[in-house]
Amino acid sequence: MRKSIKRFKHLFCLVSLLFLFNFPVKAVNISGVELKESIKLGGHQLHLNGAGQRSKYFFDLYVAALYLKSKSTDASAIINANETMMIQLHVISDLITSENLRLGTKEGFDKSTHNHSEDIQEQIDGFLLAFIEPIKMHDVFEIVYTPEKGVAVIKNRKLVKQLPENMAFKRALFGIWLSDVPAQASLKKRLLGK
Repeated sequence: MRKSIKRFKHLFCLVSLLFLFNFPVKAVNISGVELKESIKLGGHQLHLNGAGQRSKYFFDLYVAALYLKSKSTDASAIINANETMMIQLHVISDLITSENLRLGTKEGFDKSTHNHSEDIQEQIDGFLLAFIEPIKMHDVFEIVYTPEKGVAVIKNRKLVKQLPENMAFKRALFGIWLSDVPAQASLKKRLLGK
């Protein structure tokens, strides 16, 4: 009888472990936005490095998520890395309009370049055109950097802008959220998984 109970306990533990390993990992949920733990992009598997809310004047505007090939807490290394990475922006407020997103992004470029954006101004102007169409709640922007291809901006799964490779521009772009003068210090910390 004791052997049967012992066998049953071992079997129960084994089945429980198999169930846990085969059960899909739940996505991260921030402000009602479901974020996948990993995303396949081209031939690359990108992993959720961190995510958080962008807020201004007590209003939550969007949820940002940073996806990298390998997780990192080093903002400078991420900014300077010439490897595939992505920032997702999930609009969670009807306060975000095309105009104020362009203005906020332009301000972000000014901060991340310490007001020295002359050499990449053409790329910045091109990038801002990705936000020219009306923006509404639940829109999702994916900003993808790929070596040799450059920066792609995808809105709701549709490519809206492609910019050629330019590392100075890529550094300034990811610097909007990760530089020493980020859009929001608490968001930077969360994107770094801290």
